[in-house]
Amino acid sequence: GHPTGQNPPAGAVVYYWLKTPRQVVTMDFLDSKGAVIRSFTSSQDPTVAADSVRADSVRAAHADSLRRAGVKPDTATQSETRGEETPPGEDGSRRTPPPPRVANKAGLNMFSWNLRYPDASTFQNMIFWAAGTQGPVAVPGTYSVRINVGGRSETQTFRVVNDPRSTATQPVLDDQFAFLIAVRDKTTQANDAIRRIRNVKAQLTDRVAAMPAAQQPPFRARAEALSAQLSAVEAEIYQVKNQSGQDPLNFPIRLNNKIAALAGVAASTDARPTDQTREVFRILSAQLDAQLSRLSTELGSLSAINVDLKAAGQKEIVPSTEEPKRQPAAL
Repeated sequence: GHPTGQNPPAGAVVYYWLKTPRQVVTMDFLDSKGAVIRSFTSSQDPTVAADSVRADSVRAAHADSLRRAGVKPDTATQSETRGEETPPGEDGSRRTPPPPRVANKAGLNMFSWNLRYPDASTFQNMIFWAAGTQGPVAVPGTYSVRINVGGRSETQTFRVVNDPRSTATQPVLDDQFAFLIAVRDKTTQANDAIRRIRNVKAQLTDRVAAMPAAQQPPFRARAEALSAQLSAVEAEIYQVKNQSGQDPLNFPIRLNNKIAALAGVAASTDARPTDQTREVFRILSAQLDAQLSRLSTELGSLSAINVDLKAAGQKEIVPSTEEPKRQPAAL
């Protein structure tokens, strides 16, 4: 069903039976036109898998050091290390929780979709105040679920119904949903810009370090100038001073946080977004577009930097939203 106010949706619960365990199972949820909304799999998330391997190596190294010291690990130590199943990144970074995995044991299995569309993009250590990146909840209507196992595919349709306590009509809910998708997409634009900026800054740092000594001073000056301009755009889109969840009390939120917060306002009840909410979104969107245009202009200077890199036999810089493994250091 569709939620009213703060009441959470019941979700779509799918039951399925598998003859043999540990098969790769994928599950797609589709809208009434057959377009895929969300996809889930029984395969482990790559980041979680890497973390598990790292956690195992940490535990093994810890146990080995205790053995070499002649100390027998006690129960408390074993419990503490065993509990570190999903450690943070190597730099202590915060991560978005991975999507739920589809069960694949023999016999009856169950999977529950929370009816939410994909989230807005995010980035490591992002701190928001009174906002999030959750995608909007599906409106009442006809949907379908498709399960794929061992080369076979089965599809079943189902209906999402409105909360019987709600008086909102379908057009109202559709209008609200369209606005929430627009807010989500604008939040993604803002957060992807931060990812792109940090990606380029990290590449600049790497290229300066790799540049031959004779060519490094002039190249460093050019790289520092571009990095400073990128940082200025970054600081307009995101509050870069945030280090903890309480920091927004001291440092004002920026565009991506302001835009994302509108989703909570518009989704607080089953109704069309107010004129004031739409106007704020229009103003903030225009401000973000100005920063995105500025970012595009600044990234245009990479062509000259890449000429220098190519002449020095270095790899050219290609902007990407791929997050650097470490936060870019100041040049």
